[in-house]
Amino acid sequence: VTGSVSIIQDITKQKRTQEMLLQAKLAAEEASNAKSLFLANMSHEVRTPINTVIGMIDLTLDSQLNAEQKENLEVAKDASVNLLGLLNDILDLSRVEAGKISLEYIEFHLHNVAQSVVKGMSVLARNKNLETKLIVHKEVPQLVEGDPVRLRQVLVNLLNNAIKFTHKGTITAEIKVASQDGDDVIILFSVIDEGIGIPKSKQEKIFDIFSQADDSTTRRFGGTGLGLAISKRLTEMMGGRIWVESEEGRGSTFHFTARLKLGKHSSLASVNEMEFVDVDENALRERLKGIKVLLAEDNLVNQKIAVKVLEKQGWLVVAVENGQDAVDKVLHENFDVVLMDANMPILDGLEATKLIRDNERKTGKHVPIIALTARAMQDDKMRCLNAGMDGYVAKPINRKELFLTIGTIISKGREKDE
Repeated sequence: VTGSVSIIQDITKQKRTQEMLLQAKLAAEEASNAKSLFLANMSHEVRTPINTVIGMIDLTLDSQLNAEQKENLEVAKDASVNLLGLLNDILDLSRVEAGKISLEYIEFHLHNVAQSVVKGMSVLARNKNLETKLIVHKEVPQLVEGDPVRLRQVLVNLLNNAIKFTHKGTITAEIKVASQDGDDVIILFSVIDEGIGIPKSKQEKIFDIFSQADDSTTRRFGGTGLGLAISKRLTEMMGGRIWVESEEGRGSTFHFTARLKLGKHSSLASVNEMEFVDVDENALRERLKGIKVLLAEDNLVNQKIAVKVLEKQGWLVVAVENGQDAVDKVLHENFDVVLMDANMPILDGLEATKLIRDNERKTGKHVPIIALTARAMQDDKMRCLNAGMDGYVAKPINRKELFLTIGTIISKGREKDE
């Protein structure tokens, strides 16, 4: 060897580019996390005062009022509920757009979910003298795996839309199997109305954000145009698609598909998606007579509202203002159920629940714990359940939902003990 050749390459620019890309990635992740925290805090901070407004209206509606006072309060309650719906739509859409909504995969009773949704929406329909009908084809499996909460959300959006734009006739929800490959099954959902219909030129536009078929639609029927945009994104997340068939003046049929798996068990073990179909409320009320409830709520106004609502059921209520006091009470007294706010000082509801469950592993006891919280995102719900809670009710409190959730969970616990 008489010589050598050396090649020197300056990679300073390449290194600098890599560092810039890394910094940009970290900044994007930080911004995404900040947005998620902001959305969670917005959900809690806005829901808390709305919960107070709706709660106080409900309590006042139960008092002695003349016809004009009652009508005025019902208008105020409707406006508050509409405000809450708008908040939910904006937060949901923001989380979908940010990629912060993830689907859960649990086994659930598809027929019950559909029946529960249609039964719940029939109240709105009756207010407009409309009929509702549910058709479930015989080949549709009863038990499936998927996300019942998001499936329910799309169904509610479509039924609500149908009721809003229909003045007479029937709203029909129909469910059938589109295709099946082994355990994978694609379910086709259709919501059929006899309403005003949608012009062909507007049918693609209605799934866009803040879009409606006509600029006057908001003035005539209300709404923001977010429901269908959210439904489109949720449907795509569930491996399906959404579309509409309609003629102006002759009604509309909204279809969507969802990819699910066949269920593997004969009975449901999860309480994540509580179903209250055909519950005998009078029998349940009799069974729950005189129960002792521990309420952990740091907001004193909301605590006052909740105590009054619970005491109207004839229940004995003990109230505390933080998670540590809740733990101490459970350790020294017996309760039939604990209603636990998630966001409290000293010790939050999640940590309090974990401490209670840790102690129960030593004693063999189990007190039902139900989250009662303004943190209403799907991730918040899963955190509550993963901490050891038995159920979840979002604020503002729907009194019937709260009563049925408490009753169903306590009844299941008593059945296990018998």
